[in-house]
Amino acid sequence: WENVPARSFLAVAVARDRYRYRRAAFRISRRVRRAHHATTLDRCEIEEDAVVLGGAFAGSELRYVLRWIAVADDQIRLEVDLEGAQAAMINRLKLTWRAASDERFFGFGAQYSVLDMKGRKLPIWSQEQGHGRGLQPLSRLIELTSAGAAGKWHTTYTAVPYYVTSHARGFAHEGYEYSQFDLRDAEEVRFKTFARRLSAHVYGGTTPAAVVAAHSGLGGRMRELPDWVHTGAIVRVHGGSHAVRERVDALVDAGVPLAAVWIEDWCGKRQTMLGTRLWWNWEPDPQLYSDWGELVAELRQRGVRTIGYFNPYLADARTKANRHRNLYQEAWRSGFLVRHHGGKPYHIGQGGFRAGLLDLSNPDAREWIKAMMREQIGLGVAGWMNDFGEALPPNCVLHSGEDPKDFHNRYVEEWARVAREAVREAGADDEVVFFNRSGAMRSPGVATLFWLGDQLVTWDQFDGIKTVVPGLLSSGLSGYTLSHSDIGGYMSISFRGLQLNRSKELWMRWAELAAFTCAFRTHDTNEPARNHQYDSDSETLAHFAAMAKLFVALAPYRKLAVREAAQRGIPVLRHLLLHHPDDPEVLGLEQQFLLGPDLLVAPVVDPGATSVRVYLPRGRWVHAWCGSEHTSEGAWITAEAPIGRPAVFAPPGSEVLRILRDEVLPLLP
Repeated sequence: WENVPARSFLAVAVARDRYRYRRAAFRISRRVRRAHHATTLDRCEIEEDAVVLGGAFAGSELRYVLRWIAVADDQIRLEVDLEGAQAAMINRLKLTWRAASDERFFGFGAQYSVLDMKGRKLPIWSQEQGHGRGLQPLSRLIELTSAGAAGKWHTTYTAVPYYVTSHARGFAHEGYEYSQFDLRDAEEVRFKTFARRLSAHVYGGTTPAAVVAAHSGLGGRMRELPDWVHTGAIVRVHGGSHAVRERVDALVDAGVPLAAVWIEDWCGKRQTMLGTRLWWNWEPDPQLYSDWGELVAELRQRGVRTIGYFNPYLADARTKANRHRNLYQEAWRSGFLVRHHGGKPYHIGQGGFRAGLLDLSNPDAREWIKAMMREQIGLGVAGWMNDFGEALPPNCVLHSGEDPKDFHNRYVEEWARVAREAVREAGADDEVVFFNRSGAMRSPGVATLFWLGDQLVTWDQFDGIKTVVPGLLSSGLSGYTLSHSDIGGYMSISFRGLQLNRSKELWMRWAELAAFTCAFRTHDTNEPARNHQYDSDSETLAHFAAMAKLFVALAPYRKLAVREAAQRGIPVLRHLLLHHPDDPEVLGLEQQFLLGPDLLVAPVVDPGATSVRVYLPRGRWVHAWCGSEHTSEGAWITAEAPIGRPAVFAPPGSEVLRILRDEVLPLLP
């Protein structure tokens, strides 16, 4: 840690916030009324394992106390407190410290558009990722009808106030309040939080990997995945029990190794302006799945798990046919929904219908929804998509009386914690996997798996396939060691004459990328009939089977990386910075990664491409399919990558290379 010469390291202010909010899209602004920048230093003491600094703000009676507390050889905890009669009024705190001009900054949660944040200003606030995120004309059209819904380059479900740098330094803020990193000055870091005190961890490791490992101890490490996740594809199927059985038979006949079926519509489905949506009433739909328990048991006997779906919303089911319960009405009568100040439930628009949001500050509400989760586990359900969580309104009323603006980022973490508690209480920690898209600092310690959310079914770098690798790498560096994406993307657009639908080529390339991640899971999109699917033709189905077999073949190698993630906090999918910290070229790589320590993957993310540019860091690398060997001191090459044979490299003599050459290559076309 180094102060910036001639610059105050601490500033505070009194400001007025403005939160504009619409369906989990936020615009946050402020007006500063009074600020204090100039500080004096009149105290420096040693207290056991801490250094304490104290002083005053010029022209006021306001004082500050900084405590630097030793945590480990490579980690200190920084606490900032204010004293004096004016302290209670302060609601802004800003720290400034020095950075090196060539230092690069990574992490910050799941960041889809940019990996290195040097030169940028970045807010930390969980919200909808957005649809388009700058892709034109889509973003412009969406903004005309729903302000904020298009998102921006920095909007994310998973916002973490943490970074790791190329100089093996790190910073992690423990608070949940809205915060902001300003890295626009080449030699400064400015961190601002909407609070009157601060608690943070400052890391100084020998390598960036050491910083990542140290930080994982603060946020919590993700546990190892159950073995069944490694046994094949998790395929979204829908349409009722008969359709599910038919689809499973077809997949088995096609030779697709099947780990689980993801029956998202177990609770029923409805048509909305955004396409096919689910009935958010968490019971098996009597019309589609009248034999739900029997279906789950039958599939399990065939070696196929069943995955379901939950989110923290409840839709009023008065108009839903054949329901047994109306959970929205039950929750409202019991006081389990977040409320307006007038006492009525706070309804959040969902594109064609509205829904209430569970109040996770209410212990009884948590027990109520956990009972539904445990019921499904008791029937044999092996997990679910634990969707949403990022929409807590800033002007709602919570059961606990807490300020919802301070609880907002914490809500996404609590939603994962509720699911984890339900799994543990059911005694199913070694079997059940739920996957979240939203998260905060400590989410990895409670979640079992993450996915990146609702990418567009496009090739672009704003919201399409090119955002997958940056999202996986940035979240991995932030402690989210196990993550994946919807194969082919999710969001299809049919809007005012604009058609964005998934092509066959995009689906096949996305499947290749997914085969080298932690889970191999399909999604049919919000408009299944308009988009290419894994079984749209025989060639795609054969490709799907081959990539699923590739995923299965890598299981022994991948499990070692998963175990290291659980033990050390090193992600399964790795930025090359973690293994080649002295190579400046790796700092700018955004479309290639390491799976574990040895497998270098460079997916094709451009339409029509049959080759890809790959950077080979120092070492010996063998192309997995053609067997050509490259001895590199750090060089770019062009690698052939026709569909079905993505560009992957491994060191000669490595076990993963043997697996690819001996077990996978004979399966490829």
